[in-house]
Amino acid sequence: NTIIIYTSDHGFQLGQHRLAVDKRHLYEHDIKVPFIAFSGRSAEKRTSNEIVLNIDIAPTIYELSTGSSDIPESMDGSSFAALLNGGGGGSRNRRTSTSRIRDDFLIS
Repeated sequence: NTIIIYTSDHGFQLGQHRLAVDKRHLYEHDIKVPFIAFSGRSAEKRTSNEIVLNIDIAPTIYELSTGSSDIPESMDGSSFAALLNGGGGGSRNRRTSTSRIRDDFLIS
């Protein structure tokens, strides 16, 4: 019944690309961060090409801890519990009725 989620911030650029110390640019290393999750319910190791954002962590923890996929509407994000439990393609997105968690996202 243990859930382990490892993630990190992407940090500051510290002069990369001859820009001031910041992280508000659309470079690949400013957008992607390390993310590893383990629920203990599936023994096999796998990777996924699903787009998962940090706002998806809370709904996932809610679903895994309560056993209910009925996530409150007041909670942003979509659960990726199906990915952790060995399901294919991700959990059903309650907002778009697709089998993927999301197809895209906005970076501003």
